[in-house]
Amino acid sequence: MSVTQTRRLNAVCYLSMAALGMYISAYQYALADITERFSLYAWASGLLISCHFAASFFMPPLVGELSDRIGRKPVLIGLFVLMLGGILCVASTRSVAFIALGAIVTGGASCTIESSMSSLLAQENPDNESRVMNLSQMFFCGGACFSPLYGALLAHIGLDWRAIYVTVAALVVVCAVITACSVLPKAPPRVKGLYLGRVLKRPFYLLMFAAMLLYVGIEESAAFWTGTFAADVNINASWLLALYWLGMALGRLGAAYLKRHVGKLTLVGLAISALCFGATLFVKTPLLLMACFFLAGLTLAPTWPQIMVHAAKVGADVPDTAAGGMLAAGAAGGMSIPLLLAFTKTAVGMRAAFGVLAGLVCLEALLLASSKRFRQS
Repeated sequence: MSVTQTRRLNAVCYLSMAALGMYISAYQYALADITERFSLYAWASGLLISCHFAASFFMPPLVGELSDRIGRKPVLIGLFVLMLGGILCVASTRSVAFIALGAIVTGGASCTIESSMSSLLAQENPDNESRVMNLSQMFFCGGACFSPLYGALLAHIGLDWRAIYVTVAALVVVCAVITACSVLPKAPPRVKGLYLGRVLKRPFYLLMFAAMLLYVGIEESAAFWTGTFAADVNINASWLLALYWLGMALGRLGAAYLKRHVGKLTLVGLAISALCFGATLFVKTPLLLMACFFLAGLTLAPTWPQIMVHAAKVGADVPDTAAGGMLAAGAAGGMSIPLLLAFTKTAVGMRAAFGVLAGLVCLEALLLASSKRFRQS
């Protein structure tokens, strides 16, 4: 493809990522209100979080395989339509069951769109994979940072989180139209056998698979439980969540321009992030707590793009399938780790749950540090 076409595709990916970030943060922002409105217990809120990731466990690898066989464009357009339907289901209902159903549909579609867009970026920018992956995630985090602030503004004029959902729905329509009008790469040559089975036989891919499972569980647990944590310590939840995602956005923007020692710096960032989450056990000053969340997001930020870059290189022959497998791993973490924190919160409190989160970040650092290939990247 020409440079102009590549830049246009990059722009489509960045806009889509911003819309996905707005959605996930809107759901995180809405969760506290949904929990209060329906008088849900912590474990029930944990199940609602898991609903977002339920379809994300099987959709990305299955749809990724389909995309590698028939091409991205029809698949992506179908996913945007599916996501729109899920968003409208949640925004228009007052039943917790339909909120859960909408979260499952929207979560599966959004996760699969993220998977396909990430593999598209890696495929179209072979010499700048790390930079474009970090930039795309910066746009994701920028959208995520915007939602809670937008929600706080809407609350002042008498609107709730449903207005954010309507805004995201409009963005999804725009992304679908632009994608339909774009020229996307053709599907790779078909081969016999299950594509996902091929990549799962590669040891380094399996290591990245495990790292992604842990990482998404950590990132989303911190974000989804921020509202509950804020209520427990009497801090404005909108600002705490926005600062966390702002840190993520700035961390990925900075990582996009790193040229050397990216692997080592990612590991250092994980160590700092673990200290920040651990500090929430003891820090009581609101300003210091906000600093902890901002720094945790900032230093955690480069991990996801680096895992995806390595996975994309290992599965370059079947890019959408390889990316889909990674997002499925993330979904598994997104379903299990927030529930772990929910039970910890019920047993010993929200601060202790964030202490568990600090331990999981340390485990993530040890897992990635075990790979010489990652350390030297």
